[in-house]
Amino acid sequence: MNENWLTSEDLTTMFYLAGFEVIRHTKEMALPARVPLIAALFNRYLVRLWPFEHLALMHLLISRPFPNSHQRKEKSVSVVIPCYNEEEGIRFVLEHMPTYVDEVIIVDNNCTDRTAAVAAALGARVVVEPRKGYGYAYQCGFPHARGDIIATIDGDGTYPAA
Repeated sequence: MNENWLTSEDLTTMFYLAGFEVIRHTKEMALPARVPLIAALFNRYLVRLWPFEHLALMHLLISRPFPNSHQRKEKSVSVVIPCYNEEEGIRFVLEHMPTYVDEVIIVDNNCTDRTAAVAAALGARVVVEPRKGYGYAYQCGFPHARGDIIATIDGDGTYPAA
């Protein structure tokens, strides 16, 4: 069984980035079993009231394209990638970076291989953070990002950049 772990806020943001605005968000179905009267009461009325709204199993989001008069401006995207000896993986990650990404910032976390040189040759901006660890790398990389949206990804190619 496939499960969806995206929140309604995540989906609203994705709709926005795709050029849509959410015009209605309702919570549906708190009791999936067919229990006469009780299921109808829960699923139609109580699921929309506090504290029962937290029991909702489905969220319904209705969206529409932005009206032309209120068209959103394009957002720029920066990707921050912390790296520690990722010479092999970083080439794959950068070569498969989506075209809508405006800048890639590689945080060299005290690498002993050619990660920084490979990344720079492929057009990424390299900053150095001598302290090891993801937290330090992100603290170093985020201030260098100029995009409206900042995304992160691992430098080893475990997750697809797209």
